[in-house]
Amino acid sequence: INQVKMADAENHLLTLKVMRLTKPKLSMALPLFCEASDLPGSSLRLAQENTATTVHGCELLHVGDTVTLPQSFGVIYLGETFSSYVSVHNDSMITARDVVLKVELKTASQSLPLSKQDEGVAGELAPTRACDVIVHHEVKELGQHTLICAVSYTTNGETKLIRKYYKFVVNKPLDVRTKAYNLESDVFLEAQLQNIMTGPMCLQTVGLQGAPCFTVHDLNQSSDGDDLPFTNLLNPQDSRQFLYKLTPKPGMEGAARTATSLGKLDIVWRTQMCDVGRLQTSQLPRKPPPVSDVSAVATNIPTTIVCGEPFPVSIAITNYGKRPALLRLAEDPSQGTDVLVHLASSQVIGPLAPGEEKTVTVTFLAAKSGLRTLRGLALIDAATNSLFDFSLPEIFVHRPSSA
Repeated sequence: INQVKMADAENHLLTLKVMRLTKPKLSMALPLFCEASDLPGSSLRLAQENTATTVHGCELLHVGDTVTLPQSFGVIYLGETFSSYVSVHNDSMITARDVVLKVELKTASQSLPLSKQDEGVAGELAPTRACDVIVHHEVKELGQHTLICAVSYTTNGETKLIRKYYKFVVNKPLDVRTKAYNLESDVFLEAQLQNIMTGPMCLQTVGLQGAPCFTVHDLNQSSDGDDLPFTNLLNPQDSRQFLYKLTPKPGMEGAARTATSLGKLDIVWRTQMCDVGRLQTSQLPRKPPPVSDVSAVATNIPTTIVCGEPFPVSIAITNYGKRPALLRLAEDPSQGTDVLVHLASSQVIGPLAPGEEKTVTVTFLAAKSGLRTLRGLALIDAATNSLFDFSLPEIFVHRPSSA
């Protein structure tokens, strides 16, 4: 913590000391070794064996079996818990009365009291006595923070005040990047987490809290609900990707089609000595697909399609408009001849009330094998003869088996 020095020539009865509370670190050693025929001979090995921090039998191991206390404030990251020890000590031979200690944390946007109302109130502080307070705060803002410690006391009928400021900077622990892919009514969200801390981290949990109109399916788990095998450990600058599928909740399909936010990521990690960090992102944005009053989605396609053999496809047609729609499904040969459509005549659908869905079955025939797109259909508004744009998925067409 960088203390802001203030000109104060007044002598006080009390002294104020502040220390950040952190866990110790494992002692690190740089082992030195050489061949027995080199000039040092066995002197380096014997010196390392007699070092107090060396693990017996593992003298060349980089990490020892002792811990070291931190020598500096260190680095604090967003999502971690900041803990500080504040002590007020009476160094004089005079009793200080009405002693009150207040601790406050000031950020760029707000001021947060860290000491409780009855905490830090010592009343009288006799000579050589101390008043100690430990404060905790989960860091939720980036940038510069100022820890303000103030002590007021009375001596000889005069009230005096000691105020000190300690500044520190909160850094960003993770770089979170997301991509959203719209597939018909569903959305696939890819999230990439990169460790930008100076040390390694171990991801404990990563989850997506979906928007109210979506149901979240975690694709990072197997069908049995077990986590897929992956490495939790992320060294500095390492990345890992997560994939989620969001489907509209029943009755909220319209809101899901126009939703511009998908939800929030909840991330929990641990650093060295099991220090916990928690981070929740802001709402993850997405660009919604073009909105049409009518949509057509293929809901049932055969798993095996053979070239030259007809196959049925179920198409769900939904009216998202505000008024009833009278639709007509017709062939459109101009879209190509790779996949043909068989319709005896134009099929009238509707009228569909707002929000109503109807499923029709259309017979297709693939004229060529390979990866093909279902096409050849036109959805027409029977009242205005205007076309509705819609797209159907791709299919893989197998070659016919030889007799």
